[in-house]
Amino acid sequence: MEPLPDDKEEAALEALAAFGRSSARPPTREELDAGLVRLRARLGRASVYRQRTYWTAAAAMLFVAVLGLTVGQDGFGFKSPALTYRVDGGQLLDDGYLRQSGQAGVTLAFSEGTRVVLEPGSAGRLLDVDATGARVAIERGAATFEVTPNRGAHWLVELGPFMVMVKGTAFFVAWDPATQRFELDLRRGEVAVRGPLAGGELSLKAGQRLLVDVVKADTLITEHRTRELPVTTEGGVVVHESPPAAIENPAAVASASAEPNERSAAPSTRALRAATSSRWATELAEGRWDKILEDAQQAGIESTLNSATSEELAALADAARYRRRSGLAREALLAQRRRFPESRRALDATFLLGRVEEEQPAGTGRAVAWYDEYLARAPQGSYAAEALVRKMTIFKGSSNPAAAAIVAREYLRRFPAGRYAGSARALLGER
Repeated sequence: MEPLPDDKEEAALEALAAFGRSSARPPTREELDAGLVRLRARLGRASVYRQRTYWTAAAAMLFVAVLGLTVGQDGFGFKSPALTYRVDGGQLLDDGYLRQSGQAGVTLAFSEGTRVVLEPGSAGRLLDVDATGARVAIERGAATFEVTPNRGAHWLVELGPFMVMVKGTAFFVAWDPATQRFELDLRRGEVAVRGPLAGGELSLKAGQRLLVDVVKADTLITEHRTRELPVTTEGGVVVHESPPAAIENPAAVASASAEPNERSAAPSTRALRAATSSRWATELAEGRWDKILEDAQQAGIESTLNSATSEELAALADAARYRRRSGLAREALLAQRRRFPESRRALDATFLLGRVEEEQPAGTGRAVAWYDEYLARAPQGSYAAEALVRKMTIFKGSSNPAAAAIVAREYLRRFPAGRYAGSARALLGER
């Protein structure tokens, strides 16, 4: 087909443009409304699509975040590495046993700052270590824990039938399998303790001390001003001074049978005394010492000392000791010995008088005399081991190593596997 000449081509284009202009017209109202409806429908579908896309993306991001928390911080599908640790003063044997090689106990120093110090002569095991903490068993003796606070930390300490659950705290703990006595002194933080306890579990806060005598089924919680333990280290002997609220024997507040002269009282008087004794024992166990002292003050101190039951005198003496009212504590303990001389509590009062005197200026000589009397009267008594330890500590602190060594040998002769056997051997230079 041959192309058109230029003049004819221009004429054709002009005719075509004229046709377009003649056929074009503005849209009607109905056509505009229909077009707007179609436009809105298309925009709505696009909006729904965008919303679905956003929600899908958000869900995917949430899934990845949760999965990341689950599998750890070191890679998809991999757990965080376990804590590393160093053993000082000993070595780790098979099955996690910690063997002491020096005279200062064994220390476990973990990579995130936690420290566990086993006292000389104590037996312990490192059972398990992971990214969140460790599981340690104290089979005999005592240890100090300084657990670094950390979100998600999980530390467990096993002592005989007891389990201590820890996150971030500092505490001293001890277990004597021979006497079945458990002790925990909490300096900082909170812990939960499970075992043969009333209710099965106890929560402790800073400043509280838990003492449990499994054999006698005695559980006692006291409070004190927090202070660092151990206090001193002298000549290889680690001395754990009793805090202000220390209870040397949980049985001191346990219910006991009435003394002979109490049974002679009228039934109504006995019932009233029993109610008061029970109330004071409960208040003592719950740390309401001021209430006991207030009751005694309202009734009159002299009248209370002359008429209180043996159990009431024991509770009053303990409350006074915990509140550092040494004079009242001494009077209550002396009243116990004077009024109930053949009772078990009178014997306990002999030892406790030594503890009261030991805390007084220039009172160590009187304290040793009370400890000697207790040991003479009860060589295998509940406080016999502690009386020897207190004497050993006093002589060591007064620069009398010869006397301290004599007491240390006596302690090892009587209690070769006792809680302070390691300290006694260290004082004597033995392993």
